[in-house]
Amino acid sequence: MGDTPLYNSRILKSYVEYLHRYLPDIDVAPLLKYADIETYQLDDEGHWLTQRHVDRFHEILLQKTQDPDISKKVGRFSVTSRASGALGQYMLGFIKPETAYAVLEKINARLSRAAVLKTKPIGEDELEARTVLQPGVVEKPYQCLYRTGALESLSKLTTKRFANIEHPVCIHKGGDCCLYIISWNKTRSSVWKRIRNYFFLIGFAICLIALGFFKPVLWDTMVLLYIFMAMGVTLYAENLEKKELLTNINSQGDAAERLLDQINKRYNEALLIQEIGQATSMIHDIDQLLGSMMESIVKRLDLDRGMIMLASERKDCLVYTVSYGYNPKDEDYLRNIKFRLDNPLSKGVAVKAFKKQKPILVKDVSEVESELSAKSLDFVRNMATKSFICVPIVFKEESMGVLLVDNVQSKKTLGQTEVSLLMGIAPQIGISINNGFSYQKIKESEDKYRTLFESSRDAIMTLAPPSWRFTTGNPATVEMFATGDAAALTAHGPWELSPELQPDGRPSSEKGAEMIQTAMATGSHFFEWTHRRLEGESFPATVLFTRMEIGGQALLQATVRDITNHKHAEEERRSLEERLQRAEKMEALGQLAGGVAHDLNNVLGVLTGYSELLLMGIPEGNRSRSHVEKILQSTEKAAAIIQDLLTLARRGVSISDVININNVVSDFLKTPMFEKLKDYNPRVTFRTECDKNLLNIKGSPVHLEKTLMNMVSNAAESIS
Repeated sequence: MGDTPLYNSRILKSYVEYLHRYLPDIDVAPLLKYADIETYQLDDEGHWLTQRHVDRFHEILLQKTQDPDISKKVGRFSVTSRASGALGQYMLGFIKPETAYAVLEKINARLSRAAVLKTKPIGEDELEARTVLQPGVVEKPYQCLYRTGALESLSKLTTKRFANIEHPVCIHKGGDCCLYIISWNKTRSSVWKRIRNYFFLIGFAICLIALGFFKPVLWDTMVLLYIFMAMGVTLYAENLEKKELLTNINSQGDAAERLLDQINKRYNEALLIQEIGQATSMIHDIDQLLGSMMESIVKRLDLDRGMIMLASERKDCLVYTVSYGYNPKDEDYLRNIKFRLDNPLSKGVAVKAFKKQKPILVKDVSEVESELSAKSLDFVRNMATKSFICVPIVFKEESMGVLLVDNVQSKKTLGQTEVSLLMGIAPQIGISINNGFSYQKIKESEDKYRTLFESSRDAIMTLAPPSWRFTTGNPATVEMFATGDAAALTAHGPWELSPELQPDGRPSSEKGAEMIQTAMATGSHFFEWTHRRLEGESFPATVLFTRMEIGGQALLQATVRDITNHKHAEEERRSLEERLQRAEKMEALGQLAGGVAHDLNNVLGVLTGYSELLLMGIPEGNRSRSHVEKILQSTEKAAAIIQDLLTLARRGVSISDVININNVVSDFLKTPMFEKLKDYNPRVTFRTECDKNLLNIKGSPVHLEKTLMNMVSNAAESIS
């Protein structure tokens, strides 16, 4: 239990206050430093110290004072010290010692977690107090002395005298607990009240007895004297009681003022939590949210100013984000400040708090200047900071930034209470930052989806059960179905925008219900469909049904694409494929003709040669000469035919083919298909040189047909 917080800082603050008042020659700072205790921790009533802290403090204190009873003296002093704070105010409110001792259990719980104290009255002015240590706690004898002194002084608040303490059982003497028998003297007012009561009873009895023995005149004189004496005793007792009350009131003045300050402080803290809660629920912009939080923190905690620094996207430095309370010149300076996180030797306060995820409180900058890094020291000097708190902002064990608050004029002492409160607020800031980033991502995603939804050339709509009518649609839906009004579209179901029969002969409603069931069962379904525009024109389309769930309701998203142009492109492609097949046949015939032509050329060469030889041997006018000339003419005609075959085989095209292909291309350039092609893909164009080459074709008809078919296929794909 050596590192477990067990003792409230008010206990040790009583020691410090006692030393300042009765032993001013002892310097308290070295004692606290030896005990590893900071001064601001003692000023914070919400701070708790460990057994090691208090042991080391008492060890060095005993060396300095050489007084073994120092703890008992401090215990006697603690009840009336300023360190008691609200507890002192609470105890001073009791007029009688028995009522003050009756609340010892509550008082002990506020000061110590190490032991449980139980009280039990055993007489009119006597009480038994039993202290039992918690499991694992090992107290020291000086703590028993401190407790004894505090129990003695508690009665002094009302009786002006220390109580009598008997300590028959002690833990440090082998007992299982510390047992205290407490007895106290009565207050003067209570004594005189008792005298008054007895005087009334005895005097009244004497007056009754004297009635039978004294003459009426003497008896009247005696009664009158009795009344005057009773009034005197009563007035004196009341006067004593009033003096005691006045003393209590005077002693409570300072404590009451401190209590009111604490009440006001708690009220501001409650308002701070409320304002932060409202800001996180209403503001989604990160900078605006952090600015609102920073303003509430500075105002409600009565600070001079504060700021938030967040880690950059690469987590390599801390950068200024928002602030409150700084003048414009300081804000300009802060915007240019960066604290490096990627330097392993960095020892700046902000970097240290960020990396270790622990708060840092500097109560007086002048006391820790030697421990600050050069950059941190330059920063606090430029900002004229006197004291500050640096708290890490953490979300899911990941540091996101730091929260810095400081005082310039030191109008308020920063303590552990502020640190604890800011440590409670910092995680909420981390959550708010994460929520803000998430909100921005969601908003960006929504904007992106909305842009895609509204700019899509496909019709996108949702269908809701049980009627499966359209509920929403993008602008392309209105344009595709030629409604002119989205409201007119939502009044129809999908099958009302389709012919009664689909191309396969099935009713649209029957086939559509099957498509919906398939999509709901499998999650998505893609199919071709014939739709109808509201004015009655039908068009082919592809439909993608996607199952989705919004608000717990299962819906279908339908994405419809008009494939009319695609169908036209398909028809053009099929037509070109047929022409290609014919061209391939022609090319095969050309190759065959080329082979035949070469063989015929050889034969014709012999016929022509022998015919010419015959003509040379036949004189003019001979009847046989005309027959040979006819043979020669026929061979020349056959040679011309063979030459055409060779031309077809060699060049692959004839003049008639050139004319026909040129006409086909010219017709294609004038078709709506080519116009659509240019609209969808401006890069697909025909150059002037291409048009010229069509008239001076050097390739085969097969090559030209393939080129033309590829162009049309590209057009179909672009349009789709």
